[in-house]
Amino acid sequence: LHGLPKSVAAPRITEQLALAGLADRTQDLVATLSGGMKRRLDLARALLHRPRLLLMDEPTAGLAEAAFRATWDRLSDMRKGEKTAILVATHRPDEAERCDRIAILDGGKIVETDTPTSLRSRVLDDVIVLTCEQADDVVTEIRDSMGLSCRRTGAQVVVECERGHEVVPKLVHQLKDQTLTAVELRRPSLADVFLKITGNVLTDGYGENS
Repeated sequence: LHGLPKSVAAPRITEQLALAGLADRTQDLVATLSGGMKRRLDLARALLHRPRLLLMDEPTAGLAEAAFRATWDRLSDMRKGEKTAILVATHRPDEAERCDRIAILDGGKIVETDTPTSLRSRVLDDVIVLTCEQADDVVTEIRDSMGLSCRRTGAQVVVECERGHEVVPKLVHQLKDQTLTAVELRRPSLADVFLKITGNVLTDGYGENS
């Protein structure tokens, strides 16, 4: 399909199978490979003609964590050693974190473009996630009584703050009359950035909020 003569294609096939960790499966049918192996094989096939631009749509969808890491380790090695630009469409924050620049799309339009670090800086130092029964009431009480930035996402309330470890006990005390089922303190992620910029929750990539 790409006009590679057999004399060029044959050694490249051997090379790519070795890089994909599939050198010992050369004679096996694709149907016998695991999902992670098939994904690595797809990548090897895409690289045979050494493209200047590699387009990848949800490249790790459905992969286990080990296969996810192996795929991105291969892509990272390829970026360092070959003159190939990679454009990835993904809904996974941990996948987007591995990119040099990110374009956030909302409703099919690019609404923001920046580096992962710069995008995360849009969110305050800590994120507190409250799982509760009356999310709307909790949002109102936090904003009115504590003056904190927060928003509702389904049955959860996401609070942005500094020194979250000090804010959590204050929140729990302030909301003692509310039914809280879980409280989580973490660092901001790109999913938090997406929520702040678009007002939508990052879904599986196929929903209306993707």
